[in-house]
Amino acid sequence: MNMLKYGAVIFFFFSFLTFNLAQDEEIEFTDKVYVDYIHTVQLIALNQHKDPIVKLGNNNTFLFSFDDFSEETRSYVYTIQHCNADWTPSDLTELDYIDGLTEGDIEEYDFSLNTLTPYTYHSLILPNEEVRWTISGNYILKVYDTEDDKKLVITRRFMVKEPPTLNITPSFLSATGNFNTHQEINFDIFYNNMRIDNPLREITVVVRQNQRWDSAIYANQPRSEKRQTLVYNTRGKFSFGGGKEFRYLDLRSVEQRRHSVSQVIEGIDNYEVTLFSDEMRSNKSFLRQPDMNGNFVIENSDQSNRDPNIRSDYADVLFSLNVNQELEDYDVYLSGRFNNWQPDPRYKMVYNNIIHAYVAKPKLKQGVYDYMYTVVPKEGGTKMDLTELEGHWYETENDYSILVYYRPFGGRYDRLIGFTEFNVVDQNRVNNR
Repeated sequence: MNMLKYGAVIFFFFSFLTFNLAQDEEIEFTDKVYVDYIHTVQLIALNQHKDPIVKLGNNNTFLFSFDDFSEETRSYVYTIQHCNADWTPSDLTELDYIDGLTEGDIEEYDFSLNTLTPYTYHSLILPNEEVRWTISGNYILKVYDTEDDKKLVITRRFMVKEPPTLNITPSFLSATGNFNTHQEINFDIFYNNMRIDNPLREITVVVRQNQRWDSAIYANQPRSEKRQTLVYNTRGKFSFGGGKEFRYLDLRSVEQRRHSVSQVIEGIDNYEVTLFSDEMRSNKSFLRQPDMNGNFVIENSDQSNRDPNIRSDYADVLFSLNVNQELEDYDVYLSGRFNNWQPDPRYKMVYNNIIHAYVAKPKLKQGVYDYMYTVVPKEGGTKMDLTELEGHWYETENDYSILVYYRPFGGRYDRLIGFTEFNVVDQNRVNNR
């Protein structure tokens, strides 16, 4: 090879490397949408569980979908990346955890039908013939827009669990020092069906409330270990504010007013929905009411027998929260599973001095939504807090999940070997998977 050709090869290699590094330079290993033309991103385990988690094996699949508001049809590609238990990138190469191609096309799409807001619904089943994972653990799904220099547009977390090898028995008790407001979780892990040489060093557990990662609590060591049982009962360690039951929005119809909806106006190219004003609940007593623990579901009662994914319309929904004066130290956000408990600018509220209320007008697809009002410190914080506007109550009905990761001595990645989900009100509803 002459020097000219050799130089061209070197230039191409480093250009390719630089391009791939550049396209991911803004990545966050969390659930995030990076562009304003993508809406209603969902990653649903087809076994109907709330968490995006499946067992290792091709018969356990996800449905991933999103709506694209672009005027032209765009093409998207995707890949997956393995992560450690704390959602930092693992040291594995793609060949270590992918069977098949390292990148695939999102080929399935449909145009919305009979909607004022036009959009393209894109969907993908994972794993598939192109991309399959081979090991357990945490993963990030990354989606790129090929029409815009392969720009990163979506990241989504999901988990792959090994077949059941241990049993987790949780219990719920009053929190130390905060028994009126907090819920505390203790649990034991029985691992008699597998060999763990040094469980005090090789096991990491994560406890979450209502599928939230932003408030997850990690632990690397149990309080004690005996007879192949790890005991996690340190008082105050796994303590969560109980919150309140979620507020509820029924947006399944744009033809009639349903729960919490004050007014629906059909415009030329969109719907305008105004909700009844909400009140702060931080100083109000507990009220039991059914909710979905922060989840949302796309449904359409106007066309109930037809596919809601492409026949559900969007509406500009006006939320308002009555507050006597603006909070000086906090920004206020609408929060829930619909925005992954992230301080997304689309759901940031502004204070209206005329009506003495925080207001926001996000665009939402027809369906049923749980939501809360949260605050984020203006300086030095990103975590969403319910205390200021919603308050906490220990009797609140919440879902919890426990994940168990295992990295043996010399291991290169965190295996997900245990998962259970349970409810603090219905403690008999414990599901080890």
